[in-house]
Amino acid sequence: MEVLIPTIIAWAEERNLIRGSSTQTLALHLTAEFGQLSDALITGEDCRKYIGNTLVELIILCHKECLTLYECIELVTPLNDERAKDPIFTLIGLSKYLGQLSSDILHNKNFKLNIGYICMYLTILSRNTHSPIKECLSLSFNDLKMKKGILFDGSFILETDEYYAHAVQIVNGRKNHRT
Repeated sequence: MEVLIPTIIAWAEERNLIRGSSTQTLALHLTAEFGQLSDALITGEDCRKYIGNTLVELIILCHKECLTLYECIELVTPLNDERAKDPIFTLIGLSKYLGQLSSDILHNKNFKLNIGYICMYLTILSRNTHSPIKECLSLSFNDLKMKKGILFDGSFILETDEYYAHAVQIVNGRKNHRT
C-alpha cells in the first residue's frame, strides 16, 4: 500500500482527476462506484475490483482534501460484530457512512471519520471475499491504469478521442499557470 497509494495519486493527477474535480464531484464518483459494488454483491459477481474501485475514489477524494486514508482510519473504532460476516450487513454499514460523508461534504463539515468507517467496511468486505484489501486495490488499479485519458471541464476524454491532445494542452497550461 505504501507504493500503490502514491502511484494511484500520481495516476489521478496525471489525468487531472484531482485538480479537475470538486470534492462534491468526487463524492458522486464514489457513490457511483458504491452502486457498482452493491450490484456486484447482490448478483453474486466477483466484487474485488469494485471494492478496489471504491477505494481508489476514496484515495483521490482524500488527496483532494489533503488527507490520507491512514489518518482517517485512525479515528475509527473497530467493529466487533458477528453480523459483519454478512455482506448485506456490511453493505448497509457502507451506505450509512457514504450517506453521512455526502451530507458532511454538502454542509462543509469534517468527514474524516466517515472515510475511516468506509475503509473499515471495505476491508471487512474484502476479508469476506478472502482477498486482502491490497489485492482488491491492485486488481482495480491494474484495470484503471490501462484507461488513458484526462478529465477536462468535467468530462473524461479518452486518448483515442480527437480532442484529447487539445484537452491535454489546455490542462497543462492551467497547471503551469497555477504554479
